[in-house]
Amino acid sequence: MKIAVTPSRPYDWIEKQVLARLQNWGFGDLDMSRITIWTATSKEMAMYRKKDINVFNEGFCRLFPETMKVDLFVESHLTKIHFAGVLAHELLHAWNFQNLIINIPDEWSEGMCNLSSYLTYKSIDFPLARIYEENMMKDPDPIYGDGFRMVLDFYNRYGWDGIRQHIQQYKI
Repeated sequence: MKIAVTPSRPYDWIEKQVLARLQNWGFGDLDMSRITIWTATSKEMAMYRKKDINVFNEGFCRLFPETMKVDLFVESHLTKIHFAGVLAHELLHAWNFQNLIINIPDEWSEGMCNLSSYLTYKSIDFPLARIYEENMMKDPDPIYGDGFRMVLDFYNRYGWDGIRQHIQQYKI
């Protein structure tokens, strides 16, 4: 529990680290003044989403199109490294929303968000981060696993600029 993020342990340092990475990758136009980040338990997130409890749901964004604001939730009690990866993932969902890229196919949406998690883990020099990377590479899910690996392949050929250019076709 010493390496876990909880509501009583500030995550400001993690947020700054993740934002610095996103800026380096070309997502510097993410408007954080319109994003509120919350930690929540699985039970709380289920209540906010109005869905059953799902222990595999580690984060989500609640979007408010009328104000362009985002409530971003990350599961509490994750390790700091895992928290950073989930935060990077959810922040890219927020970036897509802020840039009106909302009709994007799930494989691309979740794939690029998982790519930001993966690259966040790769940038952390700690053995636990290697485990998270490996788990992502082995994920059998057709959206979160196959979609991620498809976007990773695209990234390896064209970089983040290529991904951003590709997803512009889904802008409303």
